[in-house]
Amino acid sequence: MLILKCKSAYFYRNTIKLISFVMLQEQIGFQFYLLSIKYFYNNTLKSD
Repeated sequence: MLILKCKSAYFYRNTIKLISFVMLQEQIGFQFYLLSIKYFYNNTLKSD
């Protein structure tokens, strides 16, 4: 029973780590996306 508890706690902690990592990656991706849009928008304005 104790081993099972430890395993589930370990699994739970790993799941939280994974979720936070994915969220961080998505935030970084979103910021990069916004930056690229801004960059593209500025370039199209300058070309006119």
